[in-house]
Amino acid sequence: MSRSGFGSGAREPRQARRVGRFSLWHIGCIAFGQGCFYIEPTWQPAENHAPQILSPDPLDTTLFFRSSTETLQVVAFDEDGDNLLFFWALPPFTAFTEETWQEETVWSSRLQIDFDPALDGEQIELLIVDQVPRDAKSATFVWDVVVP
Repeated sequence: MSRSGFGSGAREPRQARRVGRFSLWHIGCIAFGQGCFYIEPTWQPAENHAPQILSPDPLDTTLFFRSSTETLQVVAFDEDGDNLLFFWALPPFTAFTEETWQEETVWSSRLQIDFDPALDGEQIELLIVDQVPRDAKSATFVWDVVVP
């Protein structure tokens, strides 16, 4: 007689369940031939789309300084409803203020730049990125700066 009280050769109930599950899986693999039959799931993760720039202001890709402060504004939309981040790339030592806001599914960002003759011939680039960790998409817009 064994110590567990189940008699000789008896298995613990926990071990029997593990073996039973393994056996059913193993029988299923044998039933389909050389190996286990695999069916690819029909569900696919939704594709992430890049943000769309709806209206840069000014529409022209050249920014002409006509006053002591110039303003650039961009309106963007993401069809997936993702939050958007706006990154303005400016020449070093450029004085500016930035404001970004959201109205329902449309995002806007405004950049005000102080007059500086050193900006002549430089570029200002805007990178808009959606906040999807694994598959972030982006859109860009570039202005050439002309200082009279």
